[in-house]
Amino acid sequence: MQEAEDRNRAFLVSMTGIAAVLIIAVVMLVSGYNGSLKAHPGTFAYFTANGRTFNITANQVNMQEWEHGLMNATVTNSTFMLFVFGSYAIWDFWMFDTYYNLDIIWINMTNSTGKVVYIAANVPGCFRMSNCTVYDPNTYANYVLEAKGGFAAKNGVTVGSIMKFGN
Repeated sequence: MQEAEDRNRAFLVSMTGIAAVLIIAVVMLVSGYNGSLKAHPGTFAYFTANGRTFNITANQVNMQEWEHGLMNATVTNSTFMLFVFGSYAIWDFWMFDTYYNLDIIWINMTNSTGKVVYIAANVPGCFRMSNCTVYDPNTYANYVLEAKGGFAAKNGVTVGSIMKFGN
C-alpha cells in the first residue's frame, strides 16, 4: 500500500513540474515573448520614488531569471527585484511558491526615467498551480519591479508616478 502511495505521489510531483513548464510557456506566449527577445541592456543599482532612494537587490535579465523571480526567496522591506525586458509588452506575473505578499509594479522606462503604468498591490503567494492567479496589467511595460507587499502604498507610488533609476 505504501509503495503505491509513493508511486502516486512521485507521479503527481512530476505532473506538477510539467504543468509548471506549460503554464510558464503559455504566460510567456500571451505576454509577447517570441523566443528571440533579448534582455534590455539597462540594469540598475538603485531607484528613487517620491524623493526616497532604494537599492535594487537583483536585476532579472533573461528568461531563466524571469521564471524564477522571488520564488522560494526571503523578502524584506529592502528586497527589490527589477525585471528587465527587451521590449514593451504585456508581461503577466504570478506568485507560485512565493512566501510573501508582494507589490508588482509595471513601469514604462526610457533611459533611466520610468513611469508606473500598473500596480498589483499586496499580492499573496500561491502554492498550488491550479490556485495561482495570473496578474495581467493589460498595458504595455518594459520593466517590472517587485517589492514587499505594502511598499507602493507606504511610499506613495501610484499609477502615473515617476521613478528615476541609476547605477
